[in-house]
Amino acid sequence: MRACCVPLLALILLAACGSGGNEFEAKIALRYATQDGGTVLLEVAPFNVGANRLRITVLDSNEHAVATANARVRLSRLESNGLVEEETTHLVKQDRLETEVRLDETGWWQTEVMLSAQESATFYFRLDPRANPPLEIPPPDYQSDENSEVVYQRALDSYNSLTTLKWREELTSGLPGPAGNGVWVVTDAEAQRPDRVHYHVLSPGSSEYDTYRVGNTSCSRDRGQSWQCNSTSSSDPLNLNYLRSTAFKLGRQEVVDGENTQVVLFYNPSQQAWYTWWVGSETGYVRRQMMVAPGHYMLTEFFDQNAPLVIQIPAEAQAPGG
Repeated sequence: MRACCVPLLALILLAACGSGGNEFEAKIALRYATQDGGTVLLEVAPFNVGANRLRITVLDSNEHAVATANARVRLSRLESNGLVEEETTHLVKQDRLETEVRLDETGWWQTEVMLSAQESATFYFRLDPRANPPLEIPPPDYQSDENSEVVYQRALDSYNSLTTLKWREELTSGLPGPAGNGVWVVTDAEAQRPDRVHYHVLSPGSSEYDTYRVGNTSCSRDRGQSWQCNSTSSSDPLNLNYLRSTAFKLGRQEVVDGENTQVVLFYNPSQQAWYTWWVGSETGYVRRQMMVAPGHYMLTEFFDQNAPLVIQIPAEAQAPGG
């Protein structure tokens, strides 16, 4: 559940030199996928409490901006139920949409960009006037809630009891990126305890690779290349020992993956990271996770908990020359 070991440093450093001189001075730039295989770039300016502008760019699978007539934007908060605001965008360029919204409260916000009845992208961010995002994230300024910690602990116990798990993780840096399209890395993963895991990692325009780790053996292959295997130390792929969480707070309730969930919000000091977990009311499963840390806005969907699964290193990687 932590960020996959993708080398983002070079991407983040390049992003710092992104689209300067633009009249739209975005404070954060987030990019996530739609149901149809494209992605949406959401830029927010000035990212302060009060009036803000949103700029939306729809990108196809080849990283090209797609002409879009309009979209609807729905704003809500993770700390409370109900819709806060809904706006219709207007076209500012052939492939850019904008709208004005109000973010009148600090804390966690959800922004849903509706391109059609079937296609949308959902974004989460945390607004705090003490912050200088996306590379500086402030610590908590409120007391932890004991009842919220109970929900968190139940979810942690449930997670630690899993034998198998699959997840899809979308990681964006919050920066515009060298091409102005935002940084976006997607990882599809599956894990089998005690020591088996498979990652497929895609960073469009940069890299695509698979990694298998079974016991003391790890094998990786870049797309179009040969397998490279080496010895490594065995470890639990679902280890959460890095969490030393605090600042627990309950949020709203909503249905995720067919189950009613309770949102629990918390902070992990060792990562300087804010988390949101959507915890299943019946199962205790973490159905969804959002993490905000310096240079990391990571959205993860978890599924197939305890489903039958056997992870093995591919036969071609074990063959001579593999």
